[in-house]
Amino acid sequence: MRFGFAMKDPGGTQCVVPVAKELMARGVEALLCAIGGGAKILKFEEKLPFTENFDEVLAQKPDIVICSIDTGDKDKLNSGMTLEATQKAPAAGIPVAWIQDLWGNHIKPYWDGSVKPDYFFTIDAAGMRKIGETWGYDSNQRPKKIFPFGQPKFDLIAKAEAEPHWKAFTESLNNRGTLVITVAGQILGMLECIQHFLSALNEVGKSVFVDFMHHGRCPAEMVEDFRKEYPNLKVGLATELEKVDRNQRLLLGNILFTMFSTDAANAAVAGKHVIS
Repeated sequence: MRFGFAMKDPGGTQCVVPVAKELMARGVEALLCAIGGGAKILKFEEKLPFTENFDEVLAQKPDIVICSIDTGDKDKLNSGMTLEATQKAPAAGIPVAWIQDLWGNHIKPYWDGSVKPDYFFTIDAAGMRKIGETWGYDSNQRPKKIFPFGQPKFDLIAKAEAEPHWKAFTESLNNRGTLVITVAGQILGMLECIQHFLSALNEVGKSVFVDFMHHGRCPAEMVEDFRKEYPNLKVGLATELEKVDRNQRLLLGNILFTMFSTDAANAAVAGKHVIS
């Protein structure tokens, strides 16, 4: 069997990729297509082969195409990877399914809804109800079109075990009273807030170690920029954690600092304190 996958935003990609990897582990052929933050995740973190041209997926004639519910583009109606896939695949006789992420039905205001997927997979019963209301399925139609199946990313977080070397490293920091703070998401929009937070910790004499986690940028580069911007902050900064799996890195920190990121929910599932 052959599955096609299409994704765009980081949050949706983190829901779709675990499904693709599970199917691949069972011998299913997977054809991945991604743009934007989704492409960066596949290239830099998952290191999976993919294309940015959905027509290449169609050329392989998959049995079904599974998409993330990305946000599309509010300035260009009916644009975005999910919308392109949902328009093109049915025209080729290929069914389409959408996987809901925590941004849920955010795509709805950005297009006219003339094209719908054949199936939705939602996080839970509340997601099933919300998708049904948003897309106009009544209570009798929903069981045939919308299927709650959980949050795939949460399964990975629940199963993840910290890599032994870095687990020992962060435990040694904690034993010395050092807080390990993970920073993820749209980092440029929250640097000033991070600076104030870290300055307050400096004032009370708290030792801090910061791990920058960002799609598509090397942590060493971000560390260099941060040092230049805030030279007076007394913090340790990660320079090698790009070698560690993202799920493991969420387990290494004490606190996650983020802004409108799916990582906030992932960290909460991992039992971490979250500042958003």
